Amino acid sequence: MRNLSAAVMPLASVMLLASAAAAPLLAAATMMPVVPFPGAKDTLAAALNDKNVLAGTYVDKNGVKHGFVGTLDGTYTSFDFGKSGNTVAIGIDKAGDITGANYTSDQQICNATPYERIKGKSNPVKKGTKAMTGLAWGMDAAGDFVGYTCDQTHLIVGYQGKAAKYKSDVKISGTQFAVAPSGINTSGVIDGWSVDATGVAKGFILKGGTTSFVTYPHATQTQLTGLNDAGLATGVWTDASSVQHAFMYDTKTSKFTSLEPKGAKTSVAGSVNNKGLIAIYSDKGSFIYCPKTCPSAGFAFETTSVHVPASRFLRYENGAAAKPAAFTMPRIPFVN
Repeated sequence: MRNLSAAVMPLASVMLLASAAAAPLLAAATMMPVVPFPGAKDTLAAALNDKNVLAGTYVDKNGVKHGFVGTLDGTYTSFDFGKSGNTVAIGIDKAGDITGANYTSDQQICNATPYERIKGKSNPVKKGTKAMTGLAWGMDAAGDFVGYTCDQTHLIVGYQGKAAKYKSDVKISGTQFAVAPSGINTSGVIDGWSVDATGVAKGFILKGGTTSFVTYPHATQTQLTGLNDAGLATGVWTDASSVQHAFMYDTKTSKFTSLEPKGAKTSVAGSVNNKGLIAIYSDKGSFIYCPKTCPSAGFAFETTSVHVPASRFLRYENGAAAKPAAFTMPRIPFVN
C-alpha cells in the first residue's frame, strides 16, 4: 500500500484541499489522511478511541510489523510484544489500553499470541494461568474486548475478555467452523464474522443471545470488524476478484455505506468510536472517516450509500449444518 501524499502535507495545504473539494459537498462526510509512522513502508490505522487516540500497525523497512499508538498529529509511540516484532495492534479503549497479537513467522492465528497493552505494558491474554493463542480484537470504551482462538481441532472459536484475561466463550447459533468476534459495545452487543457449512464468511451480530447474520450486497465474503454504542458496525466485504472493500452498517436501519477512499482499489475498515469516527486503511494510505467534521483538517469526499431491506440480507438461524467439504479461512483484516 502507498501512503497518500496529502497525509504529510502542511496543514494549510490540506485545508486548501478541503475548502476546494468541500464546496459542492458541504453535507458530505470527510476523510482525514493519517500521518504515516516515520520511516515506515506502510501504516495501517486500526482503531481510534473516544479521546481520538489512534492505534495501529506499521511495517518497517525490513517488512516487520510493529504496533503504534499516538495522536492524530503524528506523535506516535512504537511498541512490540516480545523482542521479535511481528506485532499487530487492533483495538483501543478510552483509557488507551490496546489489544492485538504477536505472530510467529508463519502468520497463522493458531500460532499467534493475543495480548493487551495495559498502561504501557504488553501482557499475554491468559485463560487461567495459560497463555492463549489467536487474536485479541475490538474493545469497548470500558475495556472489555473480544477475540478468537483455536480449539483442539484448530477450528476458530470466539471469546470475551478483560484486563488480559479470558472471561467467557462467545457462541452464536448454528454449527460454525469459524466464529471470529471483532467488536463489542458497552451494552454487551458483539459483532464479527463466521463461516458455516457453506464455506463463506458472513457478518454476525449477537444481541441478548440472538444471532443475526449480515451479508453485504453482491459480496463473496462479509466480515464485521467493529461496533459502537449506537449500533454502528464497520466491516470489509470481498468481491468476486477476492479484493476487499471497507463499509459501515447501521444495525438499526439496515443501511450499508461504502467507505472506500476515492481512487482506492482496496480498503479495510477498523473500529468505530462513539463519535462515529472510523479508522480505515487502503492502498492509498490510512484515513479517519468522519461523518461530519474531523478532529483536524481533512478533505471532503462523497460516500456511496446502499440501502437494502433487512429481511433480504439479514437472517436468523438456529439450526445445525453439516461440515463443509472444503474449509478456507478468509483473509483476516489488519493481519494478512
